[in-house]
Amino acid sequence: MRPAVVGPKGQPLTAFGFSPVGAGFATGGGHGRVEWRDAPDAQPVPVGELFAFVRNIQFTPDGTRLLAASDGRWVVWDVSEKKKPLVRVA
Repeated sequence: MRPAVVGPKGQPLTAFGFSPVGAGFATGGGHGRVEWRDAPDAQPVPVGELFAFVRNIQFTPDGTRLLAASDGRWVVWDVSEKKKPLVRVA
């Protein structure tokens, strides 16, 4: 039996994306939060919330934007300004 990967409050992580420029990675899960890590052993930095199960996380090819999606909602962040959404569609 493999251990589950869990996020805040024991919720499973359901989305994971690596920065294409090697700047870190982002995770999301059933808790609805998107978090950023600069390194695997780094503390997660909350980026924002989708208020629903995070289904997908992607970076733009140049690594400047982080996109996260859930059921009918998506958010785009500037990677340098991780807490300020550029676009939010609900």
